[in-house]
Amino acid sequence: MKKIIYTILTFCIMLLIFFFSSQNGDDSAKTSGFIFSLFPFLKNIENAEFYIRKFAHFSIYFLLGISTYKMFDAYKYRKYKLLLYSIVFCIFYACTDEFHQSFSADRSPQLFDVFIDACGASLSNVLSYCFFQRK
Repeated sequence: MKKIIYTILTFCIMLLIFFFSSQNGDDSAKTSGFIFSLFPFLKNIENAEFYIRKFAHFSIYFLLGISTYKMFDAYKYRKYKLLLYSIVFCIFYACTDEFHQSFSADRSPQLFDVFIDACGASLSNVLSYCFFQRK
C-alpha cells in the first residue's frame, strides 16, 4: 500500500511542477503577485520577486525529494542506492521541466533554476536519509 501512496504523491507533485511550468509569463507573474498580496511587506524588499521564485523552485523540489525518497524506500531499495536514485530522479526531472518550460510563452529555461531545484531535492533527500533510514 505504501508503494501506491508514495508513487501517487510523487506523481502529483510532478504534475504540479508541470502545471507551473506550463504557465505563460503573465500567469507566472500573477502567481508571484498572489504571494505579494499575502505578504505585502515583501514589496519593500529589492528583487523580492526573484527570491520568491527561487524559493518556490527550492521548496517544491524539496517536497519532490522527500516523496521520491519515500517512494524508492517503499520499493525496498538499499540505503545508498535509495539516496542516489532519488537525487538523480529529481535532478533529471528538473532538467526535463526546464526544457518543457521553454515551450511556454514568455518563459525560458535557466540552468540556475536546475541548480536551485537540485539543491532543494538533495537537501531533502539527505535529511530524509538521516530521519528515515532503515535499521
